[in-house]
Amino acid sequence: MEIIKGFLMGALQGLTEFLPVSSSGHLVLLKSLIHLKEQGIAWEVILHLSTLMAVLVYYRNKIIDYLRWKNLLLLIIGTIPAGIVGILFKSKIESMFINLTPVSIAFLITAAYLYLTKKQSGEKENITPLFAFIIGIGQSIAIIPGISRSGFTITTALLLGIKNDKAVEFSFMLSIPAILGAFMLESRGLIIPKSAIPSLSVGAISAFLFGLFAIVSVIKSLVKKSFYKFSYYLILVSLFSLIWAIWFS
Repeated sequence: MEIIKGFLMGALQGLTEFLPVSSSGHLVLLKSLIHLKEQGIAWEVILHLSTLMAVLVYYRNKIIDYLRWKNLLLLIIGTIPAGIVGILFKSKIESMFINLTPVSIAFLITAAYLYLTKKQSGEKENITPLFAFIIGIGQSIAIIPGISRSGFTITTALLLGIKNDKAVEFSFMLSIPAILGAFMLESRGLIIPKSAIPSLSVGAISAFLFGLFAIVSVIKSLVKKSFYKFSYYLILVSLFSLIWAIWFS
């Protein structure tokens, strides 16, 4: 059972970390549906590391480009809003979203924002410092469970007129410092029990593989101009979670 749990937890993290559907919102929903207990720091650390590796592997040929000062500066600027919000408001905001009703509303907000990309077609190749900061604001809003980080950053970039491939590339590159920061904070004093290693290993592999699949899926959806269709899924999830919150929670 622990191996199966590891696989499912990894799949959930890998998919929802990069698909524009909100990993934190789905975790709140899952906790309500099956009374899932907190998995502990080890799970948070390992799964975050695995999704980070998925980005690094997929964009391995782009990493060097983003280590150059101009692109690195854009990532720093884009990370500032989330850093400020995380330091000042993270615990307060998350404490407001421990039940499904506000998360359901946040799912619906994400759906509405994604739908704005239905007829959006950008032509801009370059991301300016101002654009990076605005996209970073989109990322900072995703501290709210139910608001998708990838959904808000990609949509914001597209609405700014940035080309599809550049929008998704910058969004996922921007996830590197965000995931790395979470990993560093969570890994302090980490001790992994030997008994948990098998399930954690399965979870890590699952998160990595499903993370890669999610990245490819998002890119394909942008190529096919169907990115907005993720909003249909979120509307259904929002309605389901709202009904569950009202009648069964």
